[in-house]
Amino acid sequence: MKKLIDPPKISNNKRMNEPATDMQLLWLKKNKLYKEGKKYSKRQCSKILSNQPANSKQILRLKEYGYDVSKGVTVGQWMATVNHDESFRNSLIHERNVIFPKRVELPTWYNEDTIPK
Repeated sequence: MKKLIDPPKISNNKRMNEPATDMQLLWLKKNKLYKEGKKYSKRQCSKILSNQPANSKQILRLKEYGYDVSKGVTVGQWMATVNHDESFRNSLIHERNVIFPKRVELPTWYNEDTIPK
């Protein structure tokens, strides 16, 4: 079994101390991790995202490609492994191109709440 790649440390760049972006805050709210009234920095949001569990499809892909997922997988590990393992990344790109051969324009009425779970 291949070992998952640990995510890199969160950057110490001064910009990571800036307030979180609207997209980061939206992600926190969507995943019910946002605490009303709390001020989040870009660094805090990055840490929260990186430590979340990977989804079942991501875990399945890692397992199919020979990675040890027995101890669970975080989003940070998923992203680091995809960035580190070129052949794994290429297989994901190939799979995406087969399933989604070209970009599709979404209708103006589209939002994630309209997609059945």
